[in-house]
Amino acid sequence: MEAPVEKKASVWEKLRSKNPLLFAIILVVIAGSCNYVGTGFLTPAFDTVGGVQVAWVRLSITAVVLLLWRQPWRKKWTKEQIIWLVLFAISIGTMYTSYNISVGNLAMGIAVPIQFLGPVAIGAITGKNWKQRSAIIVAAIGVAMLAGLSLSGNKSDTIVVGLIASFVAALAWAGYIFFGNKMAHNGALDALSLAITLAALVLAPFVGPTAIRQMSVDPGNSIWRIVQFTILASVIAAVLDQIMLKTIAPNVFSVLQALYPVISLIIGLFFGQFPTILEVVGLLIVSASIVLTALSGVQDENDDDKALKQAEAAPAK
Repeated sequence: MEAPVEKKASVWEKLRSKNPLLFAIILVVIAGSCNYVGTGFLTPAFDTVGGVQVAWVRLSITAVVLLLWRQPWRKKWTKEQIIWLVLFAISIGTMYTSYNISVGNLAMGIAVPIQFLGPVAIGAITGKNWKQRSAIIVAAIGVAMLAGLSLSGNKSDTIVVGLIASFVAALAWAGYIFFGNKMAHNGALDALSLAITLAALVLAPFVGPTAIRQMSVDPGNSIWRIVQFTILASVIAAVLDQIMLKTIAPNVFSVLQALYPVISLIIGLFFGQFPTILEVVGLLIVSASIVLTALSGVQDENDDDKALKQAEAAPAK
């Protein structure tokens, strides 16, 4: 009887085992590129369909995929979980909608860094040391630069709308992190599928008819762009995030998020969005605040681990 032939490890598997950090960095670049390339392809559809309508279509497509995959109705939900679920859905619906409005009225290289105020603020509020609290100040300086430069360079209504939407997206992102964390130990993916479905259903009567009518004007172009974006941003990027979280520690994953504003700037160049030197400086300041928040979070975890080990090693009285 012949011995079974061992399957050779692929290049990716070898890299993942030998250098998980480099592997994760590559995935971050790919995931960020998919997200912002998808956004760049989608932006022209805002002119015919509208940012809010596109957000609803994206929510609906994602909801159908997740419902078929997770089948969350098989799980029993408590009253407390349902309350958190509703708040989670509100944050998701707001985040999707405001993100689309922001990138539809503002360059990606400016809109995306502003939205990172949300995660940095969560780190500052929940953090235990001065580094995390000071990170929000650093981020605010960078965001103030970006917002001020945008307003001084172009005082059109679209810039103002884009800035307001970016700040709303930042607040919604903070809510997404907070409420998502509340659901993390109660079937995170099941909760996500229900929350996205609920957000899509709530928006449907107000946005659905308009979205369908406007997509029918140029269905081949608008539907194709929305599908492209959903596949790139909601499917591929999300899967890559899950692979990264299984490869590296969550705190390292948080640090690598600092690459996203930079990636959005680079991708924006390919879509004709050229920043000024001062805008690049503002973006780098925001990225520094993300790193500061994540690294200080690592310090908190290390301090907690040391305290726990000392408590375990201490003799019983």
